Amino acid sequence: GEQATTGALQSLCWGSSAFGGVLSAYASGAALEVVSCREVFKAAAFFPLLVAGISFFIEEEQTQGALRGGVRAVADSFRERL
Repeated sequence: GEQATTGALQSLCWGSSAFGGVLSAYASGAALEVVSCREVFKAAAFFPLLVAGISFFIEEEQTQGALRGGVRAVADSFRERL
């Protein structure tokens, strides 16, 4: 159902984040052999700033009561397990 899809997407996000962290660390180490520490730092600082800048152009629709429904669903799920 919806909870299974939500859980799968959350796992995919965490896994992608972990993979990106390992890849970033490896690439930074390899880059240090070629360029200066300052240049690697500039490159590492640029990409999060790029993502933050692009995020201002993403349009989202506001939903009504999504948080409240999500909290209620978690509470109901917890009660079922007791």
